[in-house]
Amino acid sequence: LSTVPVTTNTLPSNVPKLNVKGTNWVIFAFRFQTAVKAKDMWGHFDGPVAKPMFASPMSAEETDEHNKWHKNEGILKHLLTQHIINETL
Repeated sequence: LSTVPVTTNTLPSNVPKLNVKGTNWVIFAFRFQTAVKAKDMWGHFDGPVAKPMFASPMSAEETDEHNKWHKNEGILKHLLTQHIINETL
């Protein structure tokens, strides 16, 4: 079974907002993790996809890798903050 990463910058509607008291943490965490894994980007949260570090000046390939990491990091912060209410930020 092969998978195709989902590349949109939104999460499915079944991922709830985390409420201020955290009483829905279990379902939020499960659904958020499942959705981000479907995008093949969970490694930014659990560590394997570390920020690339290069000497200066960077080659074109290194620049592309650096820019891709920052773009994905921004997308993931956006996805997470969509589902955390303002009082918890």
